[in-house]
Amino acid sequence: MKCRYSKTAATMLPLLGLLDAQATLAAEEGTSGTLAEVVVTATKQGATAAQETPLALSVLSSADLDAAHIEGMSNLVLKSPGLVYGENEQRAQIFIRGIGSNLVALGTDPSSALYLDGVYLARPYMAFADFLNLDRIEVLRGPQGTLYGRNSAGGAVNIITKEPSDLLKASIAAEYGSYDKRKLAGTLSGPLLADSLLGSISLLKKDSEGYVRNVNSPGSPSRLNDDDMIGARGSLHWLAGDRVNVYLSGDYANSHDHAIAGKAFIKDVFGNPIVGPGVPEPIPDPYTVSLTPGTAIDNETTTWGITGRVTVDLAPGMQLSSISAYRDSESRYAGLDADYTHVDAFDAAQRETHDQFSQELQLTATSGKLKWLAGLYYFEEQGALFAPIGLTIIQPGLDSVNDAEIKTDAWAGYVNGTYALTERLSVTAGARYSHEKKQSDAKGYILFDGVNPGFGGYTSVGSATFDAWTPKFGIDYRWTDDVMLYASATRGFKSGGFNIGADQPPFDPEFIWAYEVGLKSDWLDHRLRANVSAFFYDYTDLQVQQNQEAGAGAVSIVLRNAANATVKGFELELEALPMDSLHLSANVAYLDATYDDFVTARTNAPGVDVDVSGNTMTMAPEWAFGLSASYDVNVADRGTLAFSAGYKWQDDVFFTPFNDAGNRQRAYGLLNAQIGFTTSDDRWQFAVFGTNLTDEVYYTSTQDFSPFGVVGFITERRLYGGKVVFNY
Repeated sequence: MKCRYSKTAATMLPLLGLLDAQATLAAEEGTSGTLAEVVVTATKQGATAAQETPLALSVLSSADLDAAHIEGMSNLVLKSPGLVYGENEQRAQIFIRGIGSNLVALGTDPSSALYLDGVYLARPYMAFADFLNLDRIEVLRGPQGTLYGRNSAGGAVNIITKEPSDLLKASIAAEYGSYDKRKLAGTLSGPLLADSLLGSISLLKKDSEGYVRNVNSPGSPSRLNDDDMIGARGSLHWLAGDRVNVYLSGDYANSHDHAIAGKAFIKDVFGNPIVGPGVPEPIPDPYTVSLTPGTAIDNETTTWGITGRVTVDLAPGMQLSSISAYRDSESRYAGLDADYTHVDAFDAAQRETHDQFSQELQLTATSGKLKWLAGLYYFEEQGALFAPIGLTIIQPGLDSVNDAEIKTDAWAGYVNGTYALTERLSVTAGARYSHEKKQSDAKGYILFDGVNPGFGGYTSVGSATFDAWTPKFGIDYRWTDDVMLYASATRGFKSGGFNIGADQPPFDPEFIWAYEVGLKSDWLDHRLRANVSAFFYDYTDLQVQQNQEAGAGAVSIVLRNAANATVKGFELELEALPMDSLHLSANVAYLDATYDDFVTARTNAPGVDVDVSGNTMTMAPEWAFGLSASYDVNVADRGTLAFSAGYKWQDDVFFTPFNDAGNRQRAYGLLNAQIGFTTSDDRWQFAVFGTNLTDEVYYTSTQDFSPFGVVGFITERRLYGGKVVFNY
């Protein structure tokens, strides 16, 4: 991974370790006073320059993330245009160019996929672990069906960790900040056997006091949205010969906290205040709540995995790779006060277990003017869910229970090739065939004082298969050595599935045809970089939530292929180096995402259809822009003082298709800044930082808990801190 420009490579060291050998070498080879080349592996055909890759993508190195104090997925939106992130009861929601999903239950899949070192992460809570020993993140916008494992209809986020170093390196970092935040991380990397075996290990411990205050805390925590997590990652690189490389990695993360807290607005979906007997008074302070006494909101998530990657050079220009991975996870919460008021109305608990296995074979080759990739992919998962929900607001002693098991078997074959018609003109064609089988064994029932009264029960049992062809066609033309034009047409696919929360047949896949044109360019002797892309999506058979009556005063959420949509827009990314010590960047994203044909019903009126055709899609801001700057100052040959700041602004977003005033987040902006000092020998780094410096109050998702109205999930407030890093 080559750094943004050579002078900063040594001064903006990542928090969790030194730059790897590849990055260090790239920095040494860079030319002072120019924007350095960024190298990616997004096309799976070896390392390629990002500016020569005909895809819309953003690349963030560990130094970029450190300078912006981005520790996990939730803040990645600060540096990537077109990316929107939400959270819903310990479940991540990733949207890229308006394509994503707020369906987070077992039996459903994301529309924009997350990968860790090439391994698909199936469940949305897997996105919550902090970044550890990171090399870079690649955010690919648009369908990636001919290259990536599953369900990359909207795009893909690739988290890529550092490989072991061939030199002994060590790093330890300590951080302290607002709300008694404490973080300690360390990395050790180097040779275990000379010239044949390299290894690395990284450890992380983080905890903090919650920044949300609970004023009704008998039997409940007085502070919410706290942190208490540990993480570990280890890897081995065996150079088995001149042609064979073997990589083995493992990771573990555990978090045990009282998050994510919700704020009860005591307003309906239209934004009108709710008043009446038994309705609690709203609490003006956005970071203060009053829960039902005795509710603990106790959350725990544990994930771990093992990945093995073997690469064999079969012949000059031809390589075979095998990626085998197993992952296991468990997520649970108990005592969740779902309405987030002191009235005993809705309470919930849930335990989900999940394991997955994947195997991928890739054959890449370059032969004359043809560069191609072929692959086979297999994936299986098993998951189980048990979720009791208290419905005291309907009737004291009334509970609903979901008890489900889901199994998935999926395989795919794909091929993708690029042929150089001339030295400057190339064409690309690819295709993927996907086959998936899902099995569901789910049941739901209603209990009254622990006894099933015989009403409100359902089952969702059966199996279904889904098949899809997803081709891609592209063309790119290098107008000059520094200017490339490209165009593509790609079909995306998201698998169908089962709704474990209602009695309904399986829902079908959703599809998208994506058309894109783009320009990548460097100007002014590589001091200015300008990339722009424009796109048009034809999105069909969207999997959407609809509401129907379920008996006993309850509402059931069903999933149907009930909508079509059109998505169009453009993105502009600029990067400039007006002087060797000053780096500037900016990005702008415009998005017009609307439902073409969609009729559904509200939660509190399940029998009344509402035509929402023409409304804006969920999590799709019309405009968004980001600005960032960094400036380095040499301090009497003792080291380098680095100033950095970033600002991200996002337009209004709606959280439901109805585009109601009470179920949206108005436009807001986030400002982060950091001042760091790195000694001339690169041994020490000191920094102070601030995030959300304007103390912006905003929400990334909402839910309607009528009769008490809308709840918004509280996000991080203004935080300050300092850190120190020692590198050996």
